Amino acid sequence: MADYDRRWPRIDLALSATVRIEDLEEAALTLNVSREGLFVRTDRPRPVGTPVRVTVALASGELLQAEGVVVHVHPDPDGEAPAPSDRPAGMGIFLTTTTRAWRDFCDGVERTRTRPEDETPPLPPRSGRRKRST
Repeated sequence: MADYDRRWPRIDLALSATVRIEDLEEAALTLNVSREGLFVRTDRPRPVGTPVRVTVALASGELLQAEGVVVHVHPDPDGEAPAPSDRPAGMGIFLTTTTRAWRDFCDGVERTRTRPEDETPPLPPRSGRRKRST
């Protein structure tokens, strides 16, 4: 799915994360986040369809938790085309359950990193005198 088809924008953001799959936990790093998903860099991406629990650590020390499912992996073991060598190994996760803190965090990141296309910057103040009406 192309970025322009997405409901929520992807924001490039590297954050420490922990991915939990059943009883196994693995350290990871987010490469991008959105309100509905994230891509985590990991040497052991899990197969598409795998349920995961993700904990993301913010610089403030706050931990954000979400649950999701793996929707794509890189490198794709079933892919027919060779994987680009410049893309890091990892997995894209569609979030099925998020907390209010996750949504608030994403909203804040979106506000600081993007501006809606239809938002027009304000006009500069007018200078000079206004013409008086008679």
